[in-house]
Amino acid sequence: LVLLLACAQPHTTIVLAADGAAQLRGVDSAVRKRDFARAAELLSALAASNHAEAQYRLAALYRVGRGVARDDAKAFALMRAAAAQGHVDAQFSLGKMYLAGHGITANPDDGRRWIATAAENGHAMAKSLRAKLKAVVPANTRQVKQPEPKPVAVAPAMTPSALSAKQGWSVLMEAARRGRDDLIAPLAAGGHEIDARDNDGASSLVLAVKAGHGKVAAALLEAGATPDLQDRGGATALAYAAQAGHVTIIEWLLEAGASTDLADLSGMRPLGRAISGGHNDVALSLIAHGAAIDDVPDQTPLLIVAARQCNMEVLAALINRGAPVGQVDEQKRSALWHAADAGNNSAANLLIRMAPDLNQPDANDETPLLAALSGGHGELARALLAAGANAQQQSRHGNTPLMIAARRGDVTMAQALLQAGVDIDMRNKSGNSALLLAASAGRAKMVELLLAAGANTSLRNEKREQAVDIARAAGHSAIAELLD
Repeated sequence: LVLLLACAQPHTTIVLAADGAAQLRGVDSAVRKRDFARAAELLSALAASNHAEAQYRLAALYRVGRGVARDDAKAFALMRAAAAQGHVDAQFSLGKMYLAGHGITANPDDGRRWIATAAENGHAMAKSLRAKLKAVVPANTRQVKQPEPKPVAVAPAMTPSALSAKQGWSVLMEAARRGRDDLIAPLAAGGHEIDARDNDGASSLVLAVKAGHGKVAAALLEAGATPDLQDRGGATALAYAAQAGHVTIIEWLLEAGASTDLADLSGMRPLGRAISGGHNDVALSLIAHGAAIDDVPDQTPLLIVAARQCNMEVLAALINRGAPVGQVDEQKRSALWHAADAGNNSAANLLIRMAPDLNQPDANDETPLLAALSGGHGELARALLAAGANAQQQSRHGNTPLMIAARRGDVTMAQALLQAGVDIDMRNKSGNSALLLAASAGRAKMVELLLAAGANTSLRNEKREQAVDIARAAGHSAIAELLD
């Protein structure tokens, strides 16, 4: 709907008067702010002067109930008025309304006539729909409402016996599930309920989206399918499209007025599904359309999910919308912690510049620097160190950044830590120093570095072991010789 109201219509042939154009710019501004009531107010004033574009846009608001109470009859009257003035998009929409019976008794004959008019005026989607209608409905058929087609006549494979196993199933649902976009318009025109739902609460639109049938979803929306119907779990077509990363379907649904913020029974919204699935393009589209970013009870904050799984563009978009950088999850882990743990360099570099506390520990007293080192993300760890992260902060087990670098054999990181002046002989709760841990892990180059930096070779851990003893016991004879 935002796209419908805010963007110039590609097929419209009406030339706007200067004052009308100014009022439409006010409408565009209101839509961008999600102030649909103001948009409806401005459009109503302009539509009263018989302005076709305003009539068309106001009809769209009445169809979905944005800024005004939903009223199919008013939507139909406005759409017919705009179509009569030659507004091509209105002619196409009016044809679909006649076919589906929105705001008027279904009249396939008039529906085909308006679709044909829009097609002759250059409307691409009208041309496509006209061809489909001609393929199924004879040109000489003249009746107000066609009888419901028998399933075997429309699609032999979709007979009642094949559908009887599932109560509430319909031929239209089966066509949607199987990807038969060619059958949607004629079935809808033939009296099949476009918004009927099965026992799981799934509409034909939901079934099409779940199956990934984009053309079917488009055909259903063209025929007047309601985009925001929720299934038994509370999920909408937009939710399933976001979860699967169907960018094109997402745009169609949003243009049809789908709500970005309907949550399922668990509290998950479409944006959360997109970010959790790593579908960055979908997430950016939803954010651009005003999707809510506030936290949902029992759900991990979106910024934290994005920091771990998404690119910097998504993270930046959330921050620009006001997502708090310092928020933490149930384990007291911040977005920066998750980015460091996952090795998401681009996200971490952004968060490093904005995080209120680089050393914010999680429930295990592990800081982002320790998380980065534990995950083997040396480059990210060095960026944290350069930004001022505490080089000696210990985890719950007493491990320091140098100890972790020594155990992993990250010589470059160890050099940076030593240059930062860390205590080379600090020990963890098991009594192990960086040298003892390097010897145990068989890190010969690390042992050489630590010895050159003055590490104490006589230190013993709680088991009374020295580094040389540990090296010999582990079969690291070359390291034992260095330490002996």
